[in-house]
Amino acid sequence: MREMAIAWGRKTIKFAVAKEDRNTLRITVAPDSSVMVRVPARATDAEIAERVRRRAGWIDAQQHDFSLWKPRTPPRSYISGETHKYLGRPLRLHVRESLRNAVTVTQSRLVMETLGEKSRSERADLLWRWYANKAQTHFRRRLAAQHKLFGRHLPEPPNLITRRMTSRWGSYTKRGNLVLNVELIQVSTRLLDYVIAHELAHAAYWGHGRDWQALMTTVMPDWRERKSVLEKALL
Repeated sequence: MREMAIAWGRKTIKFAVAKEDRNTLRITVAPDSSVMVRVPARATDAEIAERVRRRAGWIDAQQHDFSLWKPRTPPRSYISGETHKYLGRPLRLHVRESLRNAVTVTQSRLVMETLGEKSRSERADLLWRWYANKAQTHFRRRLAAQHKLFGRHLPEPPNLITRRMTSRWGSYTKRGNLVLNVELIQVSTRLLDYVIAHELAHAAYWGHGRDWQALMTTVMPDWRERKSVLEKALL
C-alpha cells in the first residue's frame, strides 16, 4: 500500500492505493475522510490518478458529508460546574462522594455520585455508561415512532445498535441494522428523530439523491431545518 495525491481545483485529494488481484477499481471514503483506492495489479499510476480525478466531486461530497456528522464535543474534565447535555437540555454537573456510583437528573443539574474519589477517566466512564443505558430505552421508543412513517419502504423495524462513534451520528447497514451514536442522547428528541429518519430512508435509497430527498420530505417535511440545527449544535 502506498500514498498518492491529485490536484482538484484548489484542493489536494490524498488517497491510499492498494494493488490487488481484482478486475475493477474501487474507491471508498471512510468516516474519518480518508480515501482508499483498490486497483487491479496491472493498473498504472496515470490510470489510477485519472479515475480518482473523475470521481473527485463524489469524494469531496462524501468527505463533506462525514465532516458535518462529526460530534464536536469540546474536551471535558467531568468535574462540578461543567455543563453537559441530556435530551437537548443543558445541565450543570455536580460531582459528590457518596456510598454508591450513580447518576441522576434534577431540574437543572446532573448529579454524579461516586463511591470514593474517582479519576477523570472513571468519572467519564460512569457518565457514559449512564448515557448508554438511557440511550437504549429512548432510542428504541423513537425508532418505533419513526418506523411507522415509512410504511412499505420498511415493513419490518431494523435491529438497533447503539455505540459511541467518532465520525458520524448514525448509519443504516446493508444487513438491515440501524446504528446510532450514543452521543445523540444529548440532543433533543426532534433532532434525534431526524437522524433516525435520515438513516431509515436509506433502507429505500442508499444515496442522498432526489428519491431519498423526496422520501424524507414525505415523512418529515421540515427535515432540512432539523438537519441545519443539528449541524450547528455544539454537543
